[in-house]
Amino acid sequence: MSANDIIDEVYIEMPPDSPISSLDTKNSKSQDATKNRWTVAELLDAEFPEPKWAIPDLIPEGLTIIGGRPKVGKSWLLLQAAIAVGSGGVFFDKKVTQGNVLYVAFEDGKRRLHDRIIKMRMPREALVTLQRGWRPLHKGGLDDLVAELAAADYRLVIFDT
Repeated sequence: MSANDIIDEVYIEMPPDSPISSLDTKNSKSQDATKNRWTVAELLDAEFPEPKWAIPDLIPEGLTIIGGRPKVGKSWLLLQAAIAVGSGGVFFDKKVTQGNVLYVAFEDGKRRLHDRIIKMRMPREALVTLQRGWRPLHKGGLDDLVAELAAADYRLVIFDT
């Protein structure tokens, strides 16, 4: 089974006026950042910076939505990604740079999370914070997320719904 059998990946760029996009202090925003229409010549002449990767060539830094049919292993896949990043391990044969991970589990209780990290042999030293639930984005959850991202240097944030 390959990653393509499990997930459909979609990368969504946040609008420039979004609270989350305001956290990007490393990249300057140019007037072209909001442009959504180009000629062929404009695109061919454009230079684009290489993306930064949470997991090389698979999951870029930024917002990525991973979806698929129920019960195909998305939660297990995302937990493996969290372990790889949190421990500086390997994910789909790609060496991953270690960094902090926030894993928010909406459907898993403490016991289930405990059992899964044991089954997956997550190292005790892994830089992974596991949290159950999050306020809805429209009821303060977006503010919570902005505050969390500003307070910690996360390489990967996973919301497992």
